Amino acid sequence: MFSLSAVAEDLSITEAAFQEVLDRDVGPLWTGYHFRQVIARLYEAERPIVSARKHEDVTAFLAGLPATAEHMEFLADHYIGDKGGLSKVRSTFGGMRHRTVHHSWVGSAELRDALELAAREEARILVNHEEKWLHHEWPEVVALRALLGDLNEPETRALFVEQAKLAQEILRHLVALVKIVIYDHVRRRGVDPDRLVVEATSAVSPPHDSE
Repeated sequence: MFSLSAVAEDLSITEAAFQEVLDRDVGPLWTGYHFRQVIARLYEAERPIVSARKHEDVTAFLAGLPATAEHMEFLADHYIGDKGGLSKVRSTFGGMRHRTVHHSWVGSAELRDALELAAREEARILVNHEEKWLHHEWPEVVALRALLGDLNEPETRALFVEQAKLAQEILRHLVALVKIVIYDHVRRRGVDPDRLVVEATSAVSPPHDSE
């Protein structure tokens, strides 16, 4: 239960930040960065789903909650590979996750290839004197170009939109699964589930709905 709620909350917060920069249309520096963080968290969310299929007690618990079936089937379909093969999540997002978590080695073919792909991109240092910040934009531009291609091309942009929608759909099923199982879980532990709910003030409320 802890692992499931942890990955759902991580992904909810990360995806909300990504949607915020999309709405603001602030360019590749922030859009690319936040999208890569979404993918990294999405990739790691496989662990409770894989565990749920491996542990008989978890399987039995979920079997007693029929409303979980739709969400578990969707998540298992995306997170568990067929006969030892790569899962849909790993095959779709693996490269982006790895390059987000691990920077390329200096002198590596991976780094060389990424720089060659982005050779025509403009290198810029963004400075905002009013808000007192400075950012080097080109590393994110290089990462986006290497991982997604040229987003000015309709096919590449369509793929980006498709991947973003898939991330949202996976998040929707994770959050729905948490909502279904958490109350039954804590009741079995002898805890009144209403004790979990605390009315948050505006000072501590999240900026976005986690759904």
